Amino acid sequence: MPQQYAIFSIGPVQSFIAAARKLEDLWGGSYLLSYLIESTIANLYAAEASFELIYPRITAQEIKAKIGSQDPSLSIAHLPNRITFTLDTDDEGAVQLLKRAELHVRKEIGTLCAKAVELVFAEQKNIIDSLQDQIWQQTEAFLEVYWIVQSVGQTGGLQRQVVETRFQTLKNQRRLCPHQENGLACTLYPALDALCHEPLADKDRYGDLRRKLENTWEQRSPVFRPANDHDEGELEKARIRNREYLCAISLVKRMARDIFQRHYRCSNNIFSKYESVVEIGGQEAKYYAVLLMDGDNMGQRFADGSDVQELSRRLSRFSREAVPEIVSKHKGILIYAGGDDVLALFPVNQVLEAADALRHAFASEKEGLGTGATSSTGIAIGHKTSPLQQALNQARLLEATAKSYCSPSGNEKNALAIAVRTRSGEHLGPLVLPWQLYERPTTEYLQEFIAALEKELSPTFVYRFAQAFQPFLPNSYRSQAMPQLRREIIETEYRRLVKRAVRKRSEIEQTYELAGPSFHFYDILGLGAFIDLLKILTFFNRRRAEYE
Repeated sequence: MPQQYAIFSIGPVQSFIAAARKLEDLWGGSYLLSYLIESTIANLYAAEASFELIYPRITAQEIKAKIGSQDPSLSIAHLPNRITFTLDTDDEGAVQLLKRAELHVRKEIGTLCAKAVELVFAEQKNIIDSLQDQIWQQTEAFLEVYWIVQSVGQTGGLQRQVVETRFQTLKNQRRLCPHQENGLACTLYPALDALCHEPLADKDRYGDLRRKLENTWEQRSPVFRPANDHDEGELEKARIRNREYLCAISLVKRMARDIFQRHYRCSNNIFSKYESVVEIGGQEAKYYAVLLMDGDNMGQRFADGSDVQELSRRLSRFSREAVPEIVSKHKGILIYAGGDDVLALFPVNQVLEAADALRHAFASEKEGLGTGATSSTGIAIGHKTSPLQQALNQARLLEATAKSYCSPSGNEKNALAIAVRTRSGEHLGPLVLPWQLYERPTTEYLQEFIAALEKELSPTFVYRFAQAFQPFLPNSYRSQAMPQLRREIIETEYRRLVKRAVRKRSEIEQTYELAGPSFHFYDILGLGAFIDLLKILTFFNRRRAEYE
């Protein structure tokens, strides 16, 4: 009997996860996708099909053991949004199995959304019943399921590469959703209408639609309403704020911890409340960092005929053991760790060390994929009063920028991209740096310079350097230096300003030595981006005082 190679994925991923007002939404979206993959794998096991998981690696016993578990890691979204496996069956049997898997996952997300509505509108049977059609229409319109299966015979590697290529082509052919939305848009996910239990008429004006929507959401259970409508703090703490109207998909994200606590029958502290970003680094800290990391060339690794079982095992170990430990050590909040993908939030003073630790762990023989494995990371730093979705979108763009990096030596990816958006509106970056510079970790150079700004160097030299050279920059602010400015001139002035900025005359020689290594970044970035880098490092230095 021929062996079939199958890939099954669900989405959308990026837009779904990023549609978040609270950390609760961000975690809920990530966990929901992870759970749907887990549920699909459980369904495959239940079908008693002759299949073998390639990635992710999780057994039927491990899935069953989660019920009633009190393991804190239960709350971590650790499964990716796709399954890769082999089947020992004919073409027809394989296709039927994948079709049943798709039907299962579509039914599962609809069931979860229905549970969310039951929790929010408890004892309002008329509302719960009237919302059922809208729930199932929205889940059907929202969920993207892609799968492919093909006989690969005994040659393996080359044919798996062909399947992977065809799968990517399939995903790029986005399906058009026939479902039409006629009401007012969801507060978080505008592509879908907010849930409304009253029928909508074609003649309804905006005021009519708004009134019907308010009539629905005013009947949510008291536990999801503000404790005091006249206290601004209580209004913000409410699970569902006044005038916050959600679609079925946004609602199930908001209610995810309640739903999964019941599903896994675990104690309350396993799926504890995710605090606001205000809590990251403490109340005194004004900024926070969003980190997105992704392993490089993972599709090629799975398709090149190497030991995919061992690769899958290593990825599982990295996401379940190494990542949570590193995030916890650096006082971060782990949103998901799905194989080679990591999303976490950190205090600003911890994020560079955390990013470097994750990179090293990924390439570790003990904790990750082993020597030669590389990853690309995006770090977006924003003010705590700015929208969470803004920082998430910025981090995703930065991760993509790091993925497209090509070093002067020709090496691709394996980079760190960083940007800072200040409360005043100044946008520094994006900057893309290789992880290694002259056989030293780039983050070591950055940390040394930040430490020097704190103790030995006056940060004013950065602004004097910027003031001297920004007038020479072209309109494309981060382009390379203008031709008339020779590198030697810029470096000489940079070194002179560093020397003048040393606080103690006795430390001039020691501190002056920093000027050489730090100026290497000019050769990588160009003048405009180099000035941005100096300003970002000064920003990091100013933030240190908030954590003391």
